Amino acid sequence: MRVLIVTQGSTGDIYPLIALSRRLMAEGHTATLATSPHFHADIEAAGVGFLPLPPDWSQAEFTEAMKGLDRIKDALGQLRQIYRNAKPYLVENVRLIETAARDADVLVASYLLPYLQEVASRAGIPFAVTTFCHNVVPSVDYPPDNLPTLTWLPKPVQRLWNRFSWFAADRVLGATINNTIREELAVCQVGEVKRFCTHPADLALVTVSPGLMRPDATIDPRFVFCGYLRHQPEHSPALEAELKAFCQGDTVPVLTFGSVVADDSHEQFERFLASWPKGRKLMVQSGWAAFTAPAGRAEIKKLGKASHDQLFRYASLVIHHGGAGTTASALHAGVPQLVVPHIADQDFWARQVLRLGVGCRLPARDWGRQLTGMISTMAKNPSHKREAEAGARTLAMEDGAGAAVNALLRLTTSRTLPAAENTKVRRNP
Repeated sequence: MRVLIVTQGSTGDIYPLIALSRRLMAEGHTATLATSPHFHADIEAAGVGFLPLPPDWSQAEFTEAMKGLDRIKDALGQLRQIYRNAKPYLVENVRLIETAARDADVLVASYLLPYLQEVASRAGIPFAVTTFCHNVVPSVDYPPDNLPTLTWLPKPVQRLWNRFSWFAADRVLGATINNTIREELAVCQVGEVKRFCTHPADLALVTVSPGLMRPDATIDPRFVFCGYLRHQPEHSPALEAELKAFCQGDTVPVLTFGSVVADDSHEQFERFLASWPKGRKLMVQSGWAAFTAPAGRAEIKKLGKASHDQLFRYASLVIHHGGAGTTASALHAGVPQLVVPHIADQDFWARQVLRLGVGCRLPARDWGRQLTGMISTMAKNPSHKREAEAGARTLAMEDGAGAAVNALLRLTTSRTLPAAENTKVRRNP
C-alpha cells in the first residue's frame, strides 16, 4: 500500500502523522509525508519519505501566525484565519499533491483539508482524513461543540435538535471555508466544500483513545476511533543526566505551552515567576513563546525541545496549553494536568481533562496571577493522580497506529466503509 499523507500546522499536527508513517513502513508499506519544510529535519530523522509543501516559513513566521490566531477569540474567526493563511499557497499545494497522488493507493489528509477529497477522486483512490480531536464526530446524542445540549427536553426532541445542529454546522463551516478560499478552489477546479462535518471522507481516523474518549452512541461508521498516534524525539542521554541532577529523585511541576504564543505571553509568564516561591523547583520548556528562566534562580530550569515521554517522567504536574498532543503525552505519563487553553480545540481538551478527573483548568486571560495558587491547591488533591494513573493503564493497552493502518488497509482493499463501532466505554465525552 502506497500512502500519501498531507498536513499543515504545528508540531502537534505533524508528529502524529510521523507516527502513522513509521508504522506503515514497519509493516511493509510506503509512506510519504507532505508538509512544510520547517519540519523536514524531524521527518528525515524518523526515516519517513518527505514532500515539501509551501509555505517555507521560518520559526518567526510561524510564531507570528500563532499570535494572529490568538488575537481572534471566536472559533469561526480562527477557522477563517487558518484558511486566509493558506490562501497564497493553496493552488500550488493542490497541484503538488495532485501530482504525487498519481502514485498513491490512498490519500490521507488533515481534517482541515477537505477539498483534497476531489483530488483523491480524480486520482481514482480513496480519501481518508485524520482528526486529533473528537469534538468533530457527529452523533444524534450530542450537538456540535459549544452548542446547547437541551438536556431538559425529552430524548427524541434532543436527538432531533442534535441532528439538525450537525447539518447546520455543515452549512456554516462549509460557507466559512468556501467564502475564504473560493477563488483558489476555482483555479484548482476543485468543488466547494460540502458536508464538512457529516461526510468529510471515505474514512475519518479519530486519533484519540477509544477507551477514554469514544462516546457510547452509535456513530457514522466512517468515523473510526483508532487510538493515539504518538511520535516523540529520541531520548537524550545528556538531558536524562540533567533531569536527574536537577530533580534529585523528586518530581517537579513542568510548564510547557508548545506552539502557543499570545501578545501577553511574556507578561503573564513574568507575573507567574514573580509569585513562584524561592527555592521551589520548576521546569519550563521555552516553546514557541521562547520563555526564559530568570537569572539567579537556580530552582527554575529552562528546557528546549525534548521528548515529552522522557521529560514527563520527572513531572509532578504538567501545566500546558491544551494541545491535543501535549494532553495525550500527559495522559500517557499518568501525570495530573493543569490546562490554560488559548485557541481552537484547546478549551475542549481542558474540559476533557476535567471530565476524566485528571486535572484542572485556568482561563488564559490572567493565568500568570493564578497559576502558583492553583498548583498549590492541586498538590493537596490526590484524586487527580489516581485518575491519571488509571487513564495511563487504559492507554497502555491500546495501539493507535496499528488500528489506523488496519483501517486504511480495509479501505484500500474493499473500498467499503469500516464496520460501525458500538462498544460501550468507561467514560463518555
